[in-house]
Amino acid sequence: MTHLQVQICLESVTAKLKLSRAEVIEILLKNVNPNLKSILKDLRVEYIGYIGNFYDIIKVIGEGTYGSVLKVQDQETKKLYALKLLSNQAKTTSFLEEAAILADLSNYKECNRYIVCVYDIFNAYYKNKIRTFVKMELIEGHELFYLLNLMYKKNISLPYDLIRLILYSVLKALSYIHGRGVAHRDIKPENIMFNSKYIKLIDFGFGCTNKKIRSTCSQILGTQMYAAPEIFRTYSSFTNNYVKLDYIKFDMWALGVMILAFINVEYFEDRYEEDFNKHIMETKGSFMKYIPHIRDKIDAPDIKYILENLLQFNPTKRISAKEALKLINKDKIGTVKELNEFYNSCHKISKLSD
Repeated sequence: MTHLQVQICLESVTAKLKLSRAEVIEILLKNVNPNLKSILKDLRVEYIGYIGNFYDIIKVIGEGTYGSVLKVQDQETKKLYALKLLSNQAKTTSFLEEAAILADLSNYKECNRYIVCVYDIFNAYYKNKIRTFVKMELIEGHELFYLLNLMYKKNISLPYDLIRLILYSVLKALSYIHGRGVAHRDIKPENIMFNSKYIKLIDFGFGCTNKKIRSTCSQILGTQMYAAPEIFRTYSSFTNNYVKLDYIKFDMWALGVMILAFINVEYFEDRYEEDFNKHIMETKGSFMKYIPHIRDKIDAPDIKYILENLLQFNPTKRISAKEALKLINKDKIGTVKELNEFYNSCHKISKLSD
């Protein structure tokens, strides 16, 4: 049977038995052959019908490991959204469950300020197949990675007030998700977007919850350049897994590395990895003590102190996002408008010199 045939039968059975879709599927999963099980598991997510009856697809705006991202317009409200079209790989790597967690995270007043909002997860008929979609807030702007790249090419430094702005915004996002037991696991400039209104943490494809820190979160999925040292100290060749890791602490190290990159992008690109590898097995103290030529030039006591505590080799000594927020000099935080002006000026310099 095809997805569509099973869907039609499911709707009929649900109506006759007067049970919910989830209840019917759970009953059927215990009594059907393996071929039908995979289809039924897909259909646990609500089916809305033909995608074109609800959304006008404007264009493809992204491609990634877990599928493509479409820019769409809701036909009823005329609002723009991003629809992540999940690949089969995404559905076999528990992405649906993580997307559901993100949807729960979106139910709070600050969603539109610090993290990408996820509004719904559904199945729809698209290109002759029933496909799974994640409906998300459409974020149009620039990745911080582009800014970092411009700074590196033109040897430009980011002012401390704008470093504080980035640090504050990401800490607000992490404070919220960590407080609800969710770790991002891939903090890096590519996963932080900014425009004229906000700075937002995006792409929770590698996210996990406290309940999974000893199960699906046992495998490393982040970016090696930002990986915490305990990743390399706790690898078990016997189980082929990374064990006893607190990925909330992992996020804090990655944030420290990212801020270090904005403080001295030349060092980050040319020397950081070499220095990190030299001290990868350290278990005490801060990484900052091994780079005094960088540390001693940081003319911002609050940022220096936060970095010292984010880049602790012992994850239990690493400060939390909530603690770090208290340490920022809030009287000297720049604005998103100033960040955009800085980006535009870097872009102009780049064009003039190319």
